[in-house]
Amino acid sequence: MEYAYLLLSVVLLTIGQICQKLAATKTLANGLGTDSIRALFACKQFWWAVLSLGLGMVLWLIALSSLEVSKAYPMLSLSYVLTVLSAKLLLREQVSGTRWLGVLLISIGAAVVSAA
Repeated sequence: MEYAYLLLSVVLLTIGQICQKLAATKTLANGLGTDSIRALFACKQFWWAVLSLGLGMVLWLIALSSLEVSKAYPMLSLSYVLTVLSAKLLLREQVSGTRWLGVLLISIGAAVVSAA
């Protein structure tokens, strides 16, 4: 069950990152000031990010209660993989071949660590 908590934590971290990007683009594109901070706190994507990241942290702590941190922590790198994929598919960001190679290497590394 601890791996389910770990995986859900990774998914929530990814959702949080995408929501942070959406909130920042929507509210902070013109710089940082009183109005942009006010807009940030009024932005629903900001609050979805806070909720996702907070819940992800709680699930991470639950997973850590029964997993070795040396085995669990490298699995968080999968959030990078999911975030790049989400940025490409949802935000229509350009992702270079070199970055995809990095994603592949991270995936291989996470698989090696989880098998060890």
